[in-house]
Amino acid sequence: MINSIMELSEYFKTKISPVYARDKFDKFLSVHPFHFKIPAIHITGTNGKGSTATFLRNIYQSRFKKVGLFTSPSLMRFQEMIYINQDEINDQYVLRFFNQWHSIFEQFELTAFEMQTLLAFHYFHDQGCDFAIVEVGMGGKIDATNIFTPVLSIITNISLEHQAYLGPTVEKIAEHKSGIIKDNVPILVGPLPPSALHVVKQVAEAKHAPIFFRKAFQSLTSIPPYRFDYGALKNVTLSMNAEYQIENAALAIEATEVLAVRFPIQAFALRQAIHDTFMPGRLEVIKQSPLLLIDGAHNPGGIQALVKAMTHHQRVPIAILFASFKDKDVTPMLASLTLISKTIVVTSFPHPRARKKSDYPGLTFPYIDDYQEALRIITLSLPKHGVLLVTGSLAFAGIVRHRYLPST
Repeated sequence: MINSIMELSEYFKTKISPVYARDKFDKFLSVHPFHFKIPAIHITGTNGKGSTATFLRNIYQSRFKKVGLFTSPSLMRFQEMIYINQDEINDQYVLRFFNQWHSIFEQFELTAFEMQTLLAFHYFHDQGCDFAIVEVGMGGKIDATNIFTPVLSIITNISLEHQAYLGPTVEKIAEHKSGIIKDNVPILVGPLPPSALHVVKQVAEAKHAPIFFRKAFQSLTSIPPYRFDYGALKNVTLSMNAEYQIENAALAIEATEVLAVRFPIQAFALRQAIHDTFMPGRLEVIKQSPLLLIDGAHNPGGIQALVKAMTHHQRVPIAILFASFKDKDVTPMLASLTLISKTIVVTSFPHPRARKKSDYPGLTFPYIDDYQEALRIITLSLPKHGVLLVTGSLAFAGIVRHRYLPST
């Protein structure tokens, strides 16, 4: 019997599998079938999935009483992956669910994410959700979330990531992500490389899935608060500090247009939802003097977007504290960060997948194993008007965030 959330969190750490497959999960589903009947949007992509999902959750709250949101990974606690409206999943429900299913999950050797997916889907059903937004964990085709038929599929963007699991090329990764496309269900895509778009179009055509594209948007400001025009919706304002969030907001707006006949949203509610959306760990200001920013960018594409978003800070000294997981392609990430700073320190953090110094062959940047010591040293070296950017991993961003903002 699992007696506490802390005990369950430790249990999940033992169930993070290095194997990316669906065989055991499919066997479980064949014995214990589960039918997810809630109208839902399914989202995949290399970057922007979680932000796009959160924008959409806030938008559809204006229409539905209960909107479920399942995103991953979490910043600090696995419960942050599962929301109904603005409320995190109830701890009592979590423990009751796992004590009911624990022995069966063990029998089929399910991974942590597979168990968390089932938890989210059951929770949304049991709590009577009217609508849901579901983000994939990785890829799409054999992802644990890919067990339902959505009302809309979304591919935010595609670039190289998780090559050990999804394949070595953009085309192979696009093939995995296209796995969320269902027969006769519309698919919305953000800007994709031509080779990836070709794969997506082929799958959509084979499944008779109408394909839609995010339109161009017009940025109205170059510093926060960011404002933009998207189609007929003018002067939309973001509350978040990252300019790259405009792309995610625009994709969310386009999603509502695709679904407008079935699930219409009023323009004023759409505008308010975009303005009210906040994502912790996305170029978030943690403290001042010097300015401490955290951003969970964890792949080359995410880091490139972060570098672009940091443009308005480049007139002041910028130092970067970087940490990453072992399976990430850190070489291009660090190379991109040198475009905005020559002061880059590499560190590690408490996590079984975190890189140590030995996981950085040929490292040319200073390395400090204790991230708290690294924070202290860098902060002391910066002038009060300087900027310290913490990035490389959403999990690392969450740990640093909790150090300074433990009650949030």
